[in-house]
This record gives sequence, structure tokens and C-alpha cells, in this order.
Amino acid sequence: MSAPARAHQALVSTSPLGALEGAHVKSLLVYDTETTGFVHHELPLTAERQPHVLQFAYMVLDYDGSATPTIRLRGSMYLRLPDGAEIPEAATRVHGITHKIVGDEGVEPTLLLDLLDVLSNEAHVACGHNVGYDRLVLDVLAERNNRPTARWMDSRGVLDTMHLTRNILRIPQAKPWHREFKFPKLTEAHSQLCGFNIEDAHRADGDVLACVNVLHAVLTRGGTAANSILESPAGLAYPFYRR
Repeated sequence: MSAPARAHQALVSTSPLGALEGAHVKSLLVYDTETTGFVHHELPLTAERQPHVLQFAYMVLDYDGSATPTIRLRGSMYLRLPDGAEIPEAATRVHGITHKIVGDEGVEPTLLLDLLDVLSNEAHVACGHNVGYDRLVLDVLAERNNRPTARWMDSRGVLDTMHLTRNILRIPQAKPWHREFKFPKLTEAHSQLCGFNIEDAHRADGDVLACVNVLHAVLTRGGTAANSILESPAGLAYPFYRR
């Protein structure tokens, strides 16, 4: 199925979150992005140097109190670039996304923003690995298209597997004088907690699946019940922008 078809299917095949209310089910949106580069925190969101989203992938998981979820929705899409925008060679070396891929399979960025409007009604909790960064690049995308930013996540719980696994894996910082443990990369968390390496690492769809695997490993570690984390998800401090 092509990326536009997958995106369209995701938009028309959703079911209202209201149908789950009262059923003791928590719904989790796990998502990831791939971009042309890093966010420039010193610049406004609309600055030309801010990165462009190249790929977005997601899963919506329903938890009924156990650590094993039901996958209700999943999808992935590439986004077309505006005229003149480039994908740096360094970025392509990381995620393998080229101008040909986004040119042949990409959808208009506004379709992703429409999908985010739908997904915002499908989950109680948003989740990702270093998910604050992904939220920021979606804010950049929204601002460029004169659409509301991802503020809907402010009123929902946020789980970040980068934070959840920090004190589980206890990886020392490279500099010995740093007392706190480092934030694990997704590849580190997955290999250590799941016992095998990620396929398609640094592609949004592969990283979403890896994040789901890591979260499952955390939830099942020591018999932790899913709802005990999903009821009180860890908050994130998002970087502050000067506009």
C-alpha cells in the first residue's frame, strides 16, 4: 500500500475514543519522526533553518490492565518537501531517506496535520523515545502551515522511554564527573532490555516498533502493571522557544 493510501486509510478507519471510556482501557499513541536535521532552539519555529519532517510513523495501543496491548491503529507516511528544501547527506546517511523517496511516496504536510487532529482524540497518553524532540518538530510543521501546534499533548500524559529506562539501565556518562546516568539511545535500550538489535533503526516505523518493545520490557520488568505507569505518566519539560 502506498504512503498516501496508508495515510488516507488511517484517517477514515479510526474509531472514537469515547467507545473505550468506562471500559478500563488506557490508549497510548506511540510515534516517531525523521527529519532533515536538528531543531534550532535559538530561532523561531517558523525560521527557514528549522528542520523539515520527512517521515512520521505511529501506533495506537489499547491497554486493559495487562502489559500486553492490542494494536488498534498503525501507520507510516513520508512527507513531500517544499520547493528548494534539501536533505543533507549527513541526514540521509542516518535514516536513508532521499529526495526520490519523498518525491515518489510523500504526501502533503497538511495531511499529516489532519492525521494528528484525528490521533489526538484516540489516545490518553503520548509516548516516544525522546518524544519531546518529536513534538517540537511537529510544532515547527504546524507553525509553517498556520495550524495549531501540538498543544493537545499538554493536557494528556506523556511517557518517554528515554527517561523511563535511564535508571533501569544505569549507563555511566562518558565524563566521569557526571553523577547522573546518561539517557540511553533507543538502540541501547532496545538491545539491553529486549536482547536483540533494532531492524530499520533510525527509520520512523522501525523506531516506533522498537519503542513499543522497550515499553513492553519496562512494563513487564518485575511484574509492573501497565496501568500503574499509564495512570501517572512521567511529564516532560519541553525546551522553551523565544519567538
